[in-house]
Amino acid sequence: MNRFLWLAGALVPLVILGFAVPGRADVAVPMGDVLPRLQEATQIPILLPSQVPMDEVFLDVEAQSDRYYVGFDYRPDCRSATACHFGEIMADQGNSLSAPSSAEEMTLADGTPAMFFSTCGAHCTAIVQWQYSGAVYQVMVKNGEREGTIALANSAMLRGDRRSSSSSETHSVNPPSSGMARLNSREAGSAINIREGASTAAEIRHLGYSGDQVEIISQVNSEDGYRWYNIRFPQSGAMGWVRGDFITP
Repeated sequence: MNRFLWLAGALVPLVILGFAVPGRADVAVPMGDVLPRLQEATQIPILLPSQVPMDEVFLDVEAQSDRYYVGFDYRPDCRSATACHFGEIMADQGNSLSAPSSAEEMTLADGTPAMFFSTCGAHCTAIVQWQYSGAVYQVMVKNGEREGTIALANSAMLRGDRRSSSSSETHSVNPPSSGMARLNSREAGSAINIREGASTAAEIRHLGYSGDQVEIISQVNSEDGYRWYNIRFPQSGAMGWVRGDFITP
């Protein structure tokens, strides 16, 4: 199967892997198993989401020096077949953006311009496509929703190039470090969870909304791959933690 159907030319896989992670919501992508092989096979920046909204994930990985593909599957023998396939992220240094004219122009959480669109056949696929460091990147989710697909793209971009020696740091363009900032939701009017601690597992203490002004108290890089901000609402004095992709300077 050609994993790069949106790219020109054939692809001979250099790496094909299948790894499982114990089941839980928003399971972490097993970077320790995958990164060494991607780093050896490809020369382009490696962007991967830190977590995927699955109970268990098996990775189907292919790479060449100028491109790579990582599929997120429900079964170890799936090999990105439709019935057992959740979605994927892929990149190609030799390709150009190929979004249709009807695609929605948008901006990822770090400020990178991107396009969102859906294609439908036997099933519908939600797609986010963008350029970074000379390569075209694309996140696809089978029967996916706009918000969830964009969240995966944001996770990959905010985490940054995993090839870099500084890949343990969360990537962000002009990240706020202190002072005032605003909450930024991908869906206008949707609530943003303000949590007890710097984790999606922490209890939700408050709700904020896109455009709300907040004061940044501190920040940490969490084990989930995100930068989290301890914030305070100036008018109410309410405090809590919010994930970095919901904060804008």
